[in-house]
Amino acid sequence: MVAKSSFLVPLWSGLMHLLPVHDSAQAVLLRETGRYETPQTLTDGRRWSSFARDLAAGNPALDPSVTLTFLHEAPKSAISGLQTALRQRLMHDEREGLRLLDPAHRSSFGGREVCDGGSLRWKRVMASRLAQDHDLETAFQRQDCTEALSGKAP
Repeated sequence: MVAKSSFLVPLWSGLMHLLPVHDSAQAVLLRETGRYETPQTLTDGRRWSSFARDLAAGNPALDPSVTLTFLHEAPKSAISGLQTALRQRLMHDEREGLRLLDPAHRSSFGGREVCDGGSLRWKRVMASRLAQDHDLETAFQRQDCTEALSGKAP
């Protein structure tokens, strides 16, 4: 038994350098690409649409802190597609979607900007759903989204 364990440890240690090392706050495994991606690799490879599809589909690797980090580093050319993905996520699961929105009032990815861009049908459905949500954790995001849906001025 000692011989096996003493053999496996050096073998595993020798293979570790072959695996990519990622800081979980800086890289995320996307289902779409099957690769670990950072904001820079998404920009370099023009793969922000892959990130948007994972965002809309609810990839569990995209928790709110990781998502906001990525969104804040997105190029201007990707903002519209990412806002659309956030609207799709809200439609699928409004509570989780609200958690992914930026709580800052003047953000491109905050409730006001994201919810203001939806279709009339989407806005009606979301207004009804958000009226039933009372989660304190997402109060700022919900308020901004609700104000945008009702057409209230900022």
